[in-house]
Amino acid sequence: MIRPAAVLLLAGCCPALLCAACTIDRSVGAGVDAGDPLAGWFEVRLDGPACLPQPVRSPTDSGCRVEDVVPNGDGVTFTVRPVPACATTAPPCWRLEARTACPEQQGLRLGLTLDRGGTTPPAGSFARARCPIPAT
Repeated sequence: MIRPAAVLLLAGCCPALLCAACTIDRSVGAGVDAGDPLAGWFEVRLDGPACLPQPVRSPTDSGCRVEDVVPNGDGVTFTVRPVPACATTAPPCWRLEARTACPEQQGLRLGLTLDRGGTTPPAGSFARARCPIPAT
């Protein structure tokens, strides 16, 4: 069953999230059900440096989880591989950084960058970040 999404799937970095390069897919992700493990999270697809469409709890402790999603070769299933934060390891890793092209969120303009350290991602794979929406 497809439920209304509490997760946004975003490609690229778009000021005000209104440009043609942005793709928002409301059919993917979690509902607003309190029992749903992804309720209260947003998702960003990392096809390059990506802006955050929502505020995060802190630029130094965002709570984001970044993953590489790699096809298994059967055309149906994928393997999800966690990518650590650059604060804890060398590349491949991810980091939040100031980006003037991104929309302002709580006085900050933040983007998420996946640093692969010069390596090429596996064919057909994509990376995604899931970040908790801070309590208001």
